[in-house]
Amino acid sequence: MKQYSYIIRSEEELTEIITGLAKKENGLSRTVLFHLFTYSQDAVYIEKMMSVIKQHFPTGLIAGSTTSGEFCNDDNFEHTTNLVVMFFESAEASVYFYSLEQCTEQEAGDDLYRKIRDKQDVRGIEFLFTVRSIMMQKFTVPLDRLSGNVAFFGGGADLYQEGPSTFVFDREHISKKGVAAIVYCGKDLMIGCKVNIGWKSLGKTMTVTEMSDDGMTIRKIDDRPAFAIYEKYLQIENDDNFHEYAQEFPIVIQKQGHNIVRVPLYSDPEGCIKFAGEIQAGDKIRIGYADPEGMIGDIYKTAGRIKELYPDGILLFACSTRKAFLKEYSGEDIKPFAGLAPIGGFYTYGELIRGNGKTDILNCSEICAVFREGSIRKAGTDWERPAYIPLEGHMSHLQRLVRFLEETTQDLEEANAKLNDLAIHDPLTHLYNRIELNNCIILAMGRVQRNNDRLSVIMLDIDDFKKINDTHGHETGDAVLVTVGRLLTENVRGYDIAGRWGGEEFLIVLPGTGIEVAKITAERIRSVIEETEFKGAGRVTASLGVSEAVRDEKLTVLSRRVDEAMYLSKQAGKNCVTVK
Repeated sequence: MKQYSYIIRSEEELTEIITGLAKKENGLSRTVLFHLFTYSQDAVYIEKMMSVIKQHFPTGLIAGSTTSGEFCNDDNFEHTTNLVVMFFESAEASVYFYSLEQCTEQEAGDDLYRKIRDKQDVRGIEFLFTVRSIMMQKFTVPLDRLSGNVAFFGGGADLYQEGPSTFVFDREHISKKGVAAIVYCGKDLMIGCKVNIGWKSLGKTMTVTEMSDDGMTIRKIDDRPAFAIYEKYLQIENDDNFHEYAQEFPIVIQKQGHNIVRVPLYSDPEGCIKFAGEIQAGDKIRIGYADPEGMIGDIYKTAGRIKELYPDGILLFACSTRKAFLKEYSGEDIKPFAGLAPIGGFYTYGELIRGNGKTDILNCSEICAVFREGSIRKAGTDWERPAYIPLEGHMSHLQRLVRFLEETTQDLEEANAKLNDLAIHDPLTHLYNRIELNNCIILAMGRVQRNNDRLSVIMLDIDDFKKINDTHGHETGDAVLVTVGRLLTENVRGYDIAGRWGGEEFLIVLPGTGIEVAKITAERIRSVIEETEFKGAGRVTASLGVSEAVRDEKLTVLSRRVDEAMYLSKQAGKNCVTVK
């Protein structure tokens, strides 16, 4: 495979380059694929560029998109066209184009799946799509049935300023509402994908409580208008400048163990916010912020990993929000990869990637698609990781602010974790306290009610505990409580719950357990306590009560019943077990 990448500023430049390539490469490859990533929203200009290619490469494949910035080899550009040409020796590429004016995304995705499901050696599918006018994830749902080894990657068409629609196109079609899918096949073809994000989350976790039917507009967060979070935390106003100020503070959704970022596009008068990607009611979200040093550092790390793949070519798809945030440092999105292989790509309005068997549309990310045909060629071994350039000026100030926020947030989270721990644990025995025990019982009683599960509880009271305190002192009494707590933990199952009910009383919750097994457990605990030598106090005994929950029974009734069972053991002479 050979890849070439050029910046084109005129039809004359394109003609010169295509003519040279035709003399140099035409007829030597099985497949020739041309990418055109262009600033132009003029369909006539796009058609002229394609006609030049068709003239010299009559069978050459073409796929392209409008952009908000272009990548070429070692830098990013604006208001140009990036021409990327791929010559495959044995691999095959096919372009499938769908204009979604006459069919749904699901129907088009089903059609593409039927056409390629039996293809041999499918290695990857690149998607160029008009994300503003379609629900791309509905298109990819049928395709997720393909082998998990097939890489999915690509970007949503973008534009420099609001105006005419974005386009995607192939040799014969230009569409404002469409998808160009490039399917790559080849036994010796390798396609790998890496993702860089750089946005982190901050603040409390909130819940999306109401969505609009489009799947991209949040109506309410924590039962309040979605805009309220930007007004409260960032003092951003609900006006025409909302997107400009809010795009660098996207929401971060945690799904399947990884973060998905969604950029806010606009807020309507009712405070509903449309985002650049699918969101679901019930999603847990936090406000995101960019860490410039971490963002750039991740790119350098990714470049090092890509080196080990010895690529023949690289395609980059990076969110336009990255360019807006990094400003004069936006070139860092491509510079670390310079010298690894010829590079092409563009700034997008949403990045597509497949992970864990499911395709997602990302925001604020950079996707690196790496191509190699044939065995590893060591030509790239001379590449050395570029030296990291320290941040300066306003970006340096911003980085220090980010570090301050992160360290302060960590301090607060650690303090809150300690407070949360104190709120549910007894400070002496470190077992659950009465409040948390009640919560555990309520959860278990819910399973009794819903699933007819069984649930038993054991109440334990240390016999003559006041005498221990009066005779040996409160320090010894505390030591007895700690030892009893340890004995309970050691003598119940991993999913049983032991806690301190109060004073010298303990409670054990036994989910999924009937009264017969619970009584045996209580007797074992009584015997263990009786046989233990307590330092400073000698021999100690305990009285226990056992009860099984009844369906439709209230917590107060169950608690009173097991308490009465324990007191019956006291009346029976102590150091025994009573069932009630």
